Amino acid sequence: MDIFTPGSRSADPSGFQPVDLSSQMKLHNFDSIRFATYRTACKLRFIQKSCNLHYVDLWNIIEAFREHGLNAMDLNAEINASKLESIIASIFYQLNKRLPTTRQILESETTNTLLLWILTAFDPASYGRVKVLAVKVVLCTLCCGRLRDKLEYVFKQMVSDSGSGVMIWSRFVDWLKEVLTLPTAVYEGPSFGYTDSVPRSVFTDPGRTVNQAEFVDCLLSDPGPQCLLWLPLLHRMANVESVFHPVECSFCKVQSMMGFRYRCQQCPGYQLCQSCFWHGHSTPPHSNQHEMKEYTSWKSTAKQLSHSLRKNLGCVQTSRKLARHSSLSATSSPATERPLDLGHIAGAQSRHPAPVLNQPPSALDGPATTYDHKTDESNRLGEASNSSAFDSEHTVIAKFAKKLSETKLSEGTPHVRTGSNELKMAPHNIMDGLGNKQLQRQLIVELEQKNRDIMNEIAKLREEQESIKNNPTLVAELRLLRQRKDELEHRMDTLQGSRRELTNQLEALLKLLKNPSASVAPVSNAVVVPTTTDASQLMSGNISRAFNRSTPPDTTDTRRLRERLFADADSITVAMAALVDGINSSSTSSQQPSSSGDVTAAASRQRFAGSSNAHAVEVNNIN
Repeated sequence: MDIFTPGSRSADPSGFQPVDLSSQMKLHNFDSIRFATYRTACKLRFIQKSCNLHYVDLWNIIEAFREHGLNAMDLNAEINASKLESIIASIFYQLNKRLPTTRQILESETTNTLLLWILTAFDPASYGRVKVLAVKVVLCTLCCGRLRDKLEYVFKQMVSDSGSGVMIWSRFVDWLKEVLTLPTAVYEGPSFGYTDSVPRSVFTDPGRTVNQAEFVDCLLSDPGPQCLLWLPLLHRMANVESVFHPVECSFCKVQSMMGFRYRCQQCPGYQLCQSCFWHGHSTPPHSNQHEMKEYTSWKSTAKQLSHSLRKNLGCVQTSRKLARHSSLSATSSPATERPLDLGHIAGAQSRHPAPVLNQPPSALDGPATTYDHKTDESNRLGEASNSSAFDSEHTVIAKFAKKLSETKLSEGTPHVRTGSNELKMAPHNIMDGLGNKQLQRQLIVELEQKNRDIMNEIAKLREEQESIKNNPTLVAELRLLRQRKDELEHRMDTLQGSRRELTNQLEALLKLLKNPSASVAPVSNAVVVPTTTDASQLMSGNISRAFNRSTPPDTTDTRRLRERLFADADSITVAMAALVDGINSSSTSSQQPSSSGDVTAAASRQRFAGSSNAHAVEVNNIN
């Protein structure tokens, strides 16, 4: 058998030597972390980011396995280093095609670095050959994606070929050996290495029938198997790296912290960042023996209250969105943008959120500490650049656009029937198909832009609403303005009613002056106007006699009656002028100076005075 030496192999024709991750890992001083679970997860996270595997999605890894025929090979079969190198190179080649030009990775450097680490971990004898199961385990474990999806894919490798859906114990033992090689490769074998008793610590009865749901629930239980506690912690650590906590660390006094946040359950207000907690730093009166609570997100007091209210009221907004998404996927065309069919890999159980571990092993990690992980469902969907939720959203949009384009083609595009009775598109429609693909891409870009604009508008409205709610002075001013507005509207309605009544009285008197013989009905609910003549006298027959042309002009009673009518008209004029003055002053008190009301009132007086003089001249002419 040929002996393969990883160190003697150049990764690049230009003479580039692969990076030794083990030596670089020692420079970060991960061994100073006091918890073995966190120490192992930090080391594997360093390997994952150094090899750029946190950009690669689980479905891209599975597609690479299919392209190179690993699905058809036996799990215990071996592949040589050249075959493994071609698999890794194809993965990073496809990754560069998806990444923007500003975030391209060095394919050759990354390929050879990961190849050297895999051969060092899984081929310690340097034979240059690795098992197919080992390749699948290391790439699926360190890639980006939900842990539940990874475990469901792993279970598919353990079931029998007959399709019974029951786990084979020997394959489970082989998988456990390979997955526990990862902690051993980062020098954590004493804590998480494989022994003969490890499989029974997961499932006590080897003859027990284990299906997919039981397997996944067992590994994601709280707490999970002692030998695999680092696996869910590795995925939680990837999800909380970008989480910001606006809280000061009680030891290092940093104003804000990233990642995990720990709060003491005995010391009020005592909080530590993840670095201080992992390394055992504390200040009196706090002690490392105190119970600590772990937080993976930051929520203000108002958000916590609203979240508890929504939870207690049983809001189902998320369920409605999931139902809408599933109905849209069911009505879409079965041909998706991805060449991989995920239906046989992730079953119906993948829709349920995965439980997370709350306690590290007390026997391995020192003092017993409890944790409460409040990880959001969106944080468990993977990395921000290649998350499965982001891809699924684009896939749904692409499905919907493709369905619309196919409907239009089926209605307006002619087809040609061949001799094999199969319908094929005419050659001149090939360009139409290319144009439809361009329209689909343009439609997706436009929808994404509209979505971003809508989200920006929502954020602005929320900021404005929060700013108004947080300003008590502005709220008090708005309340006073509303009260003042209601008062002014009530006063305006009162003045308008008085004005209408006085106008009716004036019109009745003017009709009497112009046509003394006509009878005018009295006005109900009229405003009382001071006058020198009784109402009964105004409605008597003396009015007709006072303005009748046949009456002698020098009669003393007639002259006295006319004078009283003129006095009544003058009093009405004064009352109308006062009313107009009050209306104008009340309507323009907040916008115009008080002099405008005086000018309006003076103009009204002059107008009514002119009208009174005109009536006086008319009466004199009658006399």
